[in-house]
Amino acid sequence: MKPGFGYIFNIQDKSVQSLDHLPVNAQELTDERFAWLDIPSLSAADLEPWLVQAGLGDLEIADWRRHRETLGYVHRQKLLLQWVNCCWMEKGQLIMAPLCILMTPSFIVTAHDRELVPVQQTRALCEESFRSVGKTPGFVFFLLWDQIMDSYLPLFAALDDRLDELEETYLFGHSEHSVFEQIINCKRMIRQVKQNITPMQRIFRHLVNIKLDLISEESKKYLQGFYDDTDRLNNMLDVLQERSHTTMDGYNSLVSQQTNNSVRVLTIITTIMMPLSLIAAIYGTNFKYVPEFEWRYAYFAFWMVLLLLAALMVYLLRRKKWI
Repeated sequence: MKPGFGYIFNIQDKSVQSLDHLPVNAQELTDERFAWLDIPSLSAADLEPWLVQAGLGDLEIADWRRHRETLGYVHRQKLLLQWVNCCWMEKGQLIMAPLCILMTPSFIVTAHDRELVPVQQTRALCEESFRSVGKTPGFVFFLLWDQIMDSYLPLFAALDDRLDELEETYLFGHSEHSVFEQIINCKRMIRQVKQNITPMQRIFRHLVNIKLDLISEESKKYLQGFYDDTDRLNNMLDVLQERSHTTMDGYNSLVSQQTNNSVRVLTIITTIMMPLSLIAAIYGTNFKYVPEFEWRYAYFAFWMVLLLLAALMVYLLRRKKWI
């Protein structure tokens, strides 16, 4: 099977051999000559040979095949299997792409359906990092997770900026229904990101609390650092969630205020018109004899009374500071 790209790392001479688009024989890999293989596919046919090579049995592979859509992990003495989501913003929408990480003493495999920035950044750094600190496939593992954690910071900044934009939009009078939908969409994105951070916490909590041949005691501090990072990311998400609730409350408050203002105007108009309507109703009755109808200037007097009464109502409302 040909990887999207790959490297073979030789411990003895600290050399790195590129394997772009070349087949890899897992039998030739050892602790002293390990590989990183990146597979641009999450299909069972591409991944299962490496799962078998890593030591998973048929039942375990079948179980993984059934549940691979769910974020999770398998940790053993000489095996780490993790599947998580990478998240980023693209044209105002949250994009989530699954990433599978498989590590043994002789190789680490990353598999994904679309190009992922953390993987590409790790590729750019791996050769230099190997020559300085690389001893096992774990250096790729830690480097990759470091890039994954860093990739969430621009996402959080984008969500925070989006909330700022929405607040400015409705505060400057643009309270159309689309603003409400955008706030709901932002709240949903924050919730989805939080659902991705939680499995990461479980992964590192488990790695910190167990002993594995693949993870040295020296590496525990890095795992603890990643666990602390997930805690900080969760705290940042809590702040964003609170901001989204505040944004929604502010929007609802503004809409409510605008509604109250509209009702107030209508109430004032109704209050002014009520006595005028009463007078008009009285003189609109069908009595045979109404003395004012015989007066020559009754029509003009009627209008004068209405205008004076309306002016008096406006004066009284202004004095009460209702308008």
